[in-house]
Amino acid sequence: MEKQIKLIPSNDQSCGWIKCLGPRENFPVLEGNHSADWVIIGGGFTGIAFARRMAVARPNDKIIILDAAAIGEGASARNSGFAVGTSTFGSSFHPDKLPEFKRINRINQAGINSLRELVDDYQISCQWREVGRYNCGAEDSTTKSADDFVSWLQAADVEFEDLSGKDLSKRLGIPYYQRGIWTKGDVLLNPAALVRGLSRSLPDNVALFDHSPAIKISDHSGKIHVDCPEGAIIAKQLVLAGNAYLHAMAPYPVHTIPLTLTSSLSRRLTRAEQAALGDPSDWGIISLHSMGATLRYTQDHRILIRNTASYRAAEPYSTQQMQSNKQIHQTGLRERFPMLADLTIEHTWQGVLSVSRNSTSFFGKLGERIYASGCYNGSGISKGSAMGVALADFALGDSNQLLEDVIKYPSPKWMPSRPLLDIGMMIELKRRGYGAGADA
Repeated sequence: MEKQIKLIPSNDQSCGWIKCLGPRENFPVLEGNHSADWVIIGGGFTGIAFARRMAVARPNDKIIILDAAAIGEGASARNSGFAVGTSTFGSSFHPDKLPEFKRINRINQAGINSLRELVDDYQISCQWREVGRYNCGAEDSTTKSADDFVSWLQAADVEFEDLSGKDLSKRLGIPYYQRGIWTKGDVLLNPAALVRGLSRSLPDNVALFDHSPAIKISDHSGKIHVDCPEGAIIAKQLVLAGNAYLHAMAPYPVHTIPLTLTSSLSRRLTRAEQAALGDPSDWGIISLHSMGATLRYTQDHRILIRNTASYRAAEPYSTQQMQSNKQIHQTGLRERFPMLADLTIEHTWQGVLSVSRNSTSFFGKLGERIYASGCYNGSGISKGSAMGVALADFALGDSNQLLEDVIKYPSPKWMPSRPLLDIGMMIELKRRGYGAGADA
C-alpha cells in the first residue's frame, strides 16, 4: 500500500481565537529519520486524545504527532467554541431512534467529562464556561424544529428550557429571536486556548512536530513508513486523525466530506456597549435552521458570528472571497445588534469541518496497522475528544461503555467522486439553505 497525500492544510494566520492569545512556543519540525511505536497524523482533539490515552496505557511506547501546520492552530482552533453535549437529530421524534439519540449524547458527554478533568488538572485557561447553549429561531419556519427538539429532549430526560422571544431578549440582550431551546450540558470555550493547553500537557513519551505534513504513507515489510518534507518515520502503527482531511489521507475510500466555513470575531465591546445589551452573561447560539447563523457573546465581551458554509473540497477561500464573507458577517451583526452601530470586526477566518451523507462518523481500522477516526458533523471538540480516547481503547483491546457506544456508528454512506460530488453538494447546500431568511 502506498498513498501520496496531495491536499495539505495551511495556516493563514487569521484565526481570531488564536490572535486573542499570547505568543505560542513552537514545536520542532520533523527532520531526519525517526522510529516510533505510533505515529499520529493530525494534532487536533482526536490525535491529542489518542496520544494521551495510549501514552498512559503504554508508557514505554514512543508516540509521534505530526501536524501539517502548527499544532493547535488548525481546524481544532477555528470552530465556534462549543463543546456540544446534546446533538440534534434534525428530525421528528421517533421512539425507535431514542436509543441512538442517547448513545450519541453519551459520547458527547464522555468527551466533555474528559476535557473538564484535563482543564482542571492542568489549569488550562481557555474560558471554559459550563453555561449551556441556546438553540434559536428567528423565523416561523423553525417552530417545527423547536418542537421536534423538545420531544427528543423530553424523551431522553435531558435538562432544558423552552424560551419565548421575550425570555431570549432578556437573556441575550437582543430582541431578534422568536423562540429558543436552552440545553444545559454544553460548554463554551476558546478552542485555540484549549487545544494549545492540551498539547502542552501530554506525557513525556509523546513527541509533537509542527509544520511537518505527511506527504506519503506506505506499508511494507510489516512497518508503516511516513515521509515528510524534511524527514521520515518508520512506525509500528499509524493513526489518521485529520478529520476534514481524512478523505485525502486515507488509503481507501471513507466517504467523508469537507465543508469550509468562515467566522468573524468583533473587537471587544466598550463598557457602554455592554450596558446597551443589558450586561448579559456570555452565551452561545446554534440556529434551529440547519443553515442558520451560529453566534457567541464571549466572556471577554466580543461577538462571534459564523453564517457561511460551502463545499470547496477543502480548498481555501481567496482573499477577495474572504472579504465578501466578512461583509456577510457584518450585515448579520448589524441586523441582530442594531444598538451597536459602531461595532467592527477585528478578525475573519476560515476553517474546515467534516460531514457525511448519513450524519455519522468514521471509526476503526483501515488496514492491518492503520487506525482512523473522523467526521464529527460539527461536534468536533466533544465528539473528537471522546473518539480519540475510544480509538486508543479499541487499539488496546479494552472494553468499556464509551467504546461500545462508538463502535455502533454505521459507516458513512457512499458518495460519488468529483465532479459529480461537487454538483451534488452544491444542490444539497442550496436545498438546506432554503427558507433560512432571518436565521441566515
